[in-house]
Amino acid sequence: MPSALDLSGGSPLSLKVIGHNAGTSMDGVDLVHVHFTQDSPKTPLKMQLLHYGEYPMPKKLKARVMKLIKENKTTPEEMAIVNIQLGEVITDAVKWFAQENNFSLASDVDLIGGQGQTIWHLPLPELFEGNQSRAHLDMGEIAIIAAGTGVTSLGNFRVSEMALGRQGCPLFAALDSLLLSHPTLNRAVQNIGGIANFSILPRGAVEECYDFDTGPGNVFIDAAVRYFTNGEQEYDKDGAMGQKGKVDQSVVDRVLQGPYFVHDIPKTTGRETFGDRMAEDICDEMLARGATPEDCVATITRITAQSLADAYERWGPPGGVDEIYMGGGGSYNPNIINYLKERMPNTRIVPISEIGIPIGAKEALGFALLTHECFVGRPMIVPKRTESDRPGVVGQIQPGTNMHRIRQHVAQFWGDFPAEDVKSTFVDETEEVADLYQVTDASIEVSSVALDQRPSPRPGLSSHGTPITDATDAFFLWRYIDFIGPRFDMFDDAPRYFSTVVPQLALKDPLVLLACVAVAARQYSLVNDQQQHSHEQALTYYNAAIHLLSKRLHDSGPDPAVFASCLLIAHCEMVESKASAWDLHLKGTGDLLKMYGWHGMSGGLAQASFWIYCRMIILASLCAGKPAALEPREWLPGGVFCDPPTWTLKSWQKKVVFLLGMVHDFWSRTPPDDMDRPTKQRHDAQWKELEAELVSLQTQAPAVCSPISILPPNGEDTPFQSVRYLNGPVSAAWQMLHTAFLIHTICTPCSPASSRLSVLSRPDVTGRAQMYARQIVANSLANRCTIAWANAVQLLTLAGQCLVVEAERNACVRVLQEIQQQTGWNTRASIDRLGAAWENAWSYESRGRHAAVGQVDAGKLLYHVWLGEERRPS
Repeated sequence: MPSALDLSGGSPLSLKVIGHNAGTSMDGVDLVHVHFTQDSPKTPLKMQLLHYGEYPMPKKLKARVMKLIKENKTTPEEMAIVNIQLGEVITDAVKWFAQENNFSLASDVDLIGGQGQTIWHLPLPELFEGNQSRAHLDMGEIAIIAAGTGVTSLGNFRVSEMALGRQGCPLFAALDSLLLSHPTLNRAVQNIGGIANFSILPRGAVEECYDFDTGPGNVFIDAAVRYFTNGEQEYDKDGAMGQKGKVDQSVVDRVLQGPYFVHDIPKTTGRETFGDRMAEDICDEMLARGATPEDCVATITRITAQSLADAYERWGPPGGVDEIYMGGGGSYNPNIINYLKERMPNTRIVPISEIGIPIGAKEALGFALLTHECFVGRPMIVPKRTESDRPGVVGQIQPGTNMHRIRQHVAQFWGDFPAEDVKSTFVDETEEVADLYQVTDASIEVSSVALDQRPSPRPGLSSHGTPITDATDAFFLWRYIDFIGPRFDMFDDAPRYFSTVVPQLALKDPLVLLACVAVAARQYSLVNDQQQHSHEQALTYYNAAIHLLSKRLHDSGPDPAVFASCLLIAHCEMVESKASAWDLHLKGTGDLLKMYGWHGMSGGLAQASFWIYCRMIILASLCAGKPAALEPREWLPGGVFCDPPTWTLKSWQKKVVFLLGMVHDFWSRTPPDDMDRPTKQRHDAQWKELEAELVSLQTQAPAVCSPISILPPNGEDTPFQSVRYLNGPVSAAWQMLHTAFLIHTICTPCSPASSRLSVLSRPDVTGRAQMYARQIVANSLANRCTIAWANAVQLLTLAGQCLVVEAERNACVRVLQEIQQQTGWNTRASIDRLGAAWENAWSYESRGRHAAVGQVDAGKLLYHVWLGEERRPS
């Protein structure tokens, strides 16, 4: 079967767009510079984020707009002037943005589009007295922007949405779903601007996304801060003012009984409902009852936070939200974030910057996409839970001097493509949904986004057990067999499932094949000079694999091939992501495992996949500093690893993984110093049991695990004793066992009268810990095997933090750099983490970087390691 995609239409499309957004908070204009490319109308549209910036709103104009909105009365003259002045501000912002980032408006920008300043937004007239119509007005005249820049400019997207029977806000559920929809996780994208809104992205169904405004975001908080500081302070920086106050819960509960909060979705809102007057009235009421300004800000902040949590509970997806990606200025307010984490303890809440999109950039990015699609003439996806599912092209166009050129370019792109076939981003005509969006690497890192997209199906892969005939597919399948399969089988004897059984399954199962070639192509792109081409190929494979996976999860019962494919897809996501995010990429696989009910004795491919998953979650949890997603006691029936009469290499390696999991679980669940006596006695007894298990396993290692050679240190390049083992799997097992010993040593019990720090300052404890740390790093230096190296990143990161000798630290960094070069695994964040840990050690002693090594208190450094990144004191 041929592998080439069907390319219909004319010439490829390439447009560079500036998207802008002036939010309800009125703190400034957010801008993005995006490059959109598309080979044909039937291939994915690729989106590359080039630049991002923020331009402040002039204070005088902001005050003028605030007065206009707050007093809700004006003159035609004032409206006309403000519209022009806001257009001039956006024009100035665009010019500054181009100059600041060294690109030309004439040659590097084809379109400008976005939202001006919202003056009035009335999507729910039924909540107001009188017979009013649905309406929206934002100002920032696009004719001024087009004339001032020479670039064709677009706007009025919200009014266009209203004309189609919807509410005009929040507009970006489709973009959020394209960026973040996941086959097994319910996700949400939360924006806390002046008004708070979120997009709900149900698992495995991009087209089921929906969004709405929850109520006030920063608008109330900013109004209260301005009120109490006479306008000298515009917002509650870092939540400092609210943190000092006490929440009046009775006020919060009363406000949240208001008509907007109890109104069913769909719904959107703005300052016409939640304006400064309302915030000031709340403050006056509280002051009259003896509250302080800090109490008022704390209470108003809680209104925002509680309205968000309530909305998730009432209108979230079945089963709740697994992950929330935060954006907007309110995501910097710890009083909001901490409350959400308390109300939603099982939900992972992280900034959207984790996937490579700056916190303030998402809405501007959304307007860039709307701008592009409007000019190209393609309707956007219509989210669910709206009043109208009528598709349509939204936005209005103001021609610039470049209009003729870009109009011709778009016409050439469409060519003879039939008008009736121009669909929105999703086409559901052949029982499969094919979106047209992908995101590729950019100067602002979006690689983690690129590896987490919804799919566009890729034809051409053999699915009938016949040999592969496409050269590209065959090349990457052989790459998988040579490089990827052996890594997965590192602790597995015959039949070595991922090296032999999985490739055979790939010849008859398209999901397995796509998963194999996706991970192979991704690894190849990271270690090969032809990175861009193979990266795009990997992304195409990956998208198609995710598409088939979603369908298989709905259509089939427990299937080892599906679970094995999930592991490969997770590996594809993890290889270039930050190590701290590995547990995120494994969560869906873990949920599937629990649903299937498999364990370490299930047999066959399911059992082999299970143990690989266990090894992966332990490595992920080591970096995350929290318990593994699946407790080791749940790995086996009865929760106990039954030692065999005679240890084989395979059984010994699995016991190593199991014990590392047990030790890490013990470490991650231990409180630092404040245990009561019974708890401490149980803790100390568990520690001794683990010690006995570790020593026993070390002494019972099979003969094949004995060293092949032991060489002394040899200068700064080789500052450790060099111990070579028979092969990569053996060296990797020893490295994991030494890591278990290291963690166990760091957890050495302290006496009731001493602190953790004093125990870790004991020479016997620090000496043992540093010995194990050196063995871990020396292992990777001596056994330069890519199979073992792919397993070593987290272990080296933990061990490296215990090193105090400069040459040893340099060696650790050097081997991490080599691991990235040879395997493609992203080690940049690990190296940065080590640098931060070593800097903390020096600064703790108030000494410079080049102080004598002997002056570093290794116990205090170990204390930081024991606390972990999440609990480390500032």
